[in-house]
Amino acid sequence: MAGMRQCPVCSKEFYDASRNDSKVTCCLKCRNAYYYRNKDKKFDRSIQMRLTVMKREYGVEFDKETIKRINADLKVGKCAICGRLREERERDFHIDHDHRTGKYRGILCSQCNHALGNIQDSPLHAIALCNYLIKTNARGIEWTGEFWGDWVATEAEKLIETCIGAE
Repeated sequence: MAGMRQCPVCSKEFYDASRNDSKVTCCLKCRNAYYYRNKDKKFDRSIQMRLTVMKREYGVEFDKETIKRINADLKVGKCAICGRLREERERDFHIDHDHRTGKYRGILCSQCNHALGNIQDSPLHAIALCNYLIKTNARGIEWTGEFWGDWVATEAEKLIETCIGAE
């Protein structure tokens, strides 16, 4: 079955030694150019590969509806925690999931994903961390709406009340 073929990308002759004549291009560079000509196809393939890794590494499988949500969230490219948009040349954001239930939670930038991992997905650790930062206030930051914006100031006030109530 092996034989000579012509690469559809660079027109170079190459030897296809595969059992079923499945080799289409002469090299990896040409293969990527051939298979990922279409950006949407490349994007879908990228998501599929990531979901396969999640299944293999964590045993997490998502239903079709959740995969559609993941796809839409990744296309928007906005972190579910800090709201930062993914820059064009930046790697895709992380697909966040609960490690116990396997339930999808959203997409996260690297910083928020690492922070969430460092507090071990614990809301109590997050509250304690916020409480510590607000109490020590080493930078001398004024925790008002003028500095952070109204939404963040309101959320900070709620967290402070929660922290004080928890003590």
